[in-house]
Amino acid sequence: MSTYLVPTPFGVFVHNEDCRILYEVIVYPDEELATKMMMQIADKTLPVEIRDAIEAARQAGVNRIVVESSGLAALIRDLNVEVMVDNASRAIKMFRTSIDSVLIERGVLESEQQTTDFRRRVALGISREKIMRHLRSPDLTIKYAVETIDSLDKTINLLGMRLREWYAINVPAIVNHVEDIQTLVETVLSVGTGMPTAEHLVRAGLPPEAAKNIVEETAQEVGTPLSEEGLKPVLAIAQSIRTMLDARRTIEEYIEKSMSRVAPNMTALVGPLVGARLISAAGSLEDLAKKPSSTIQVLGAERALFRSLRTGAAPPKHGVIFQVPLVHSSPFWQRGKIARALAGKLAIAAKVDAHSGQDLSAALRLQLERRIEEIRRQNPRPSAKGQPEKQQQRPTRKRGSRGRRSRSR
Repeated sequence: MSTYLVPTPFGVFVHNEDCRILYEVIVYPDEELATKMMMQIADKTLPVEIRDAIEAARQAGVNRIVVESSGLAALIRDLNVEVMVDNASRAIKMFRTSIDSVLIERGVLESEQQTTDFRRRVALGISREKIMRHLRSPDLTIKYAVETIDSLDKTINLLGMRLREWYAINVPAIVNHVEDIQTLVETVLSVGTGMPTAEHLVRAGLPPEAAKNIVEETAQEVGTPLSEEGLKPVLAIAQSIRTMLDARRTIEEYIEKSMSRVAPNMTALVGPLVGARLISAAGSLEDLAKKPSSTIQVLGAERALFRSLRTGAAPPKHGVIFQVPLVHSSPFWQRGKIARALAGKLAIAAKVDAHSGQDLSAALRLQLERRIEEIRRQNPRPSAKGQPEKQQQRPTRKRGSRGRRSRSR
């Protein structure tokens, strides 16, 4: 006669084909213990309750246990007992349908309402624990951080453009010579309501020669000096941009530290920011680890990919990974192969970071560099296939033509 093992929120039960309980480990009414036991089974960790039930059955002479899932069977194979899997076991199904009445008859529970309430509380506890795990996930905060950087970049670029236009009324030379937004902000705040001097410009970060040229041009330019009242909003914009730049640096430092801890292999291949953008595009590090290299290669280029599927145009060769210097600094005829090689190593790195945590960054980086050297050696110049193809134009019908063939008479 076969012996069956069934874990439930009320405990672990070992029963025979007649659904008679042989051994049991009751956890009711401790809902925290029941939640912990069910979460351990979901996490593929052997709960002590199952170990105790099997040990009691084994000492009584039971050498073979039937369970209903392969995952549960894998947990108990090392307990010196033969395990069989029967996904459609009639005995287990009958036991699960009758467990409420059995526990009521044995005095463990008083009514069916108690069984329903306890199952509900355990289910809520499991859901709460899964949500807390998701919220505690470090790659979730990395995803939010990189999305915040993208939002800050858009705002900084927009306000920087407005600052250039507005401040050009006062000192056009500064706006024409200073391209970096950080330097422009520091220059505007340093000069303030007066006219620029070499000391102001050098203090803002400009080279002495460039500062001298700006001062000389300012003396010859036709500018409209803004009043102190008129410069107040300009300085407010510059101060806001400086605050956002400081916030961006703080978030970037956080991403670098988090990525070196959460995904060291990906960080070694593409850097912390690009690695964080890949995690954000995939949803999480675990989701990224599930994706094939062909998907990782075009992550971030979904619009171009769908457009190619819709119109028949050439598909994109790279997405987010185009930001990696190894890709964007390479000749156009090598980028596709290099992006494919990089995506292959990223797929391995994501799986290692998500599941094992080993540091294989040096080996992965060396393999990638060798592959890139091979690509560059084999493709020193563009081939006929590497040339950008001209977009094929569809034949246009004559105006008024319905496209019907004339009938032969």
